Amino acid sequence: QIQSIELVGEELVYDSEVEDNHNFVANGLLVHNCHQLTSQAQNALLKCIEEPPANVVFILCTTEQHKVLATVSSRCQLFHFRVLSINAIVKQLTMIAEKESITIAQEAKVAIARTAEGGL
Repeated sequence: QIQSIELVGEELVYDSEVEDNHNFVANGLLVHNCHQLTSQAQNALLKCIEEPPANVVFILCTTEQHKVLATVSSRCQLFHFRVLSINAIVKQLTMIAEKESITIAQEAKVAIARTAEGGL
């Protein structure tokens, strides 16, 4: 469980170094399972969302929207993703395997697709 988020300022973000890419500028923040943030952390995130640095996008992901503070979710655009069928996942796995020149049995692709529970 995440307990706090701190606004570190643009200088610290710009000073972050990505190996083999010295022209990297952070322009987005992905918060996976944002429903696990404490109320205090969500309120800190709210301040960042209300006054974001220029050209920054926040992507908040959750499977439990009801646990996200109303003040946070009211400032978000919602996108609902449907569960993919096993056949759709197998088709995508087949395409990826072909592009990567990987040989994988059909039974293995089906097993992976079932385990994915509709996610890709």
